[in-house]
Amino acid sequence: MAMLRTRTLATGILGALLLTVAAALPIAAGDFQLFDDGTGTMQVAVGSSTVYILKENGNIWQYRYSRFERIDDGVGTRMIDTDGDTLYVLKNNGNVWQYNGYRFSQIDDGTGSQMISSGSSKLYLLKNNGNIFRYTWSRWNRIDDGIGTKHISATPNGLLVTKNNGNIWGFSEYRDRFDMVDNGTNTQMAVGNGNETFILKDNGNIWMNRNGRFDQIDNGTGTRQIEADQNLLFILKNNGNVWGYSVSYNQFSQLDNGTGTRNISIGNGELYVVKNNGNVWRKTGGFSPMARDGARVTNFDTLHGTGM
Repeated sequence: MAMLRTRTLATGILGALLLTVAAALPIAAGDFQLFDDGTGTMQVAVGSSTVYILKENGNIWQYRYSRFERIDDGVGTRMIDTDGDTLYVLKNNGNVWQYNGYRFSQIDDGTGSQMISSGSSKLYLLKNNGNIFRYTWSRWNRIDDGIGTKHISATPNGLLVTKNNGNIWGFSEYRDRFDMVDNGTNTQMAVGNGNETFILKDNGNIWMNRNGRFDQIDNGTGTRQIEADQNLLFILKNNGNVWGYSVSYNQFSQLDNGTGTRNISIGNGELYVVKNNGNVWRKTGGFSPMARDGARVTNFDTLHGTGM
């Protein structure tokens, strides 16, 4: 897992590629910049000062000090995540590795691992049998021995757990216990920012739980992924469009009406959009006033109806 080689970002093709994404943006064409013009990108994880990129061949690159470095030329990597300072790597064989910016170390040689999620200097590991483990202070503890878990998502305060039956449970680090957040059904995933919990239903509807009250903020369909950051929610639709929702202003804005989007990642107030061709685009800042922007979409459902 040693560092191998470096490369710098080629910016000369930025102007030509703006037609792909940025020119289609309803806010400002300059809001998105081409971050990586490489191919085969699977996932982006955003750290406090480093951005990590997972390639389809299992290689992992980091972007630090304005340049790219390949830090892992291994294969069989399923997913990556970071708590800001440490990168965590889940391999297809179930092993889990951590990278502290200088070297890799294996922290779990077990099998049957399904997914990882990290935040606030803690790593959560979901096993295929539904058990959930927490890694902190260089040791593992099982915090849930239940079954039927389909998704986990770390929050600033703990962990959100989505069960196969649609129920959502929240684990509080402060209270060191689980409490039921929602006993509803047909839930795809839940994410949180420490204050609000956002729930994506199988039919594409999105609900927000704030101070114990549920409100439906989107009754559209065709939603693939949601990510929360501070008082903002980012939404990826099946058609590749990316939307932002401001909790403060209770407004949606369309951030990208392009197609061919694979997934999105957020962190440090930055949005990263991974395209199917492997390119990665970045939008920095400009999210808070999006509900007041002159080019905003003021009514989400009027523009796209329910067929989105």
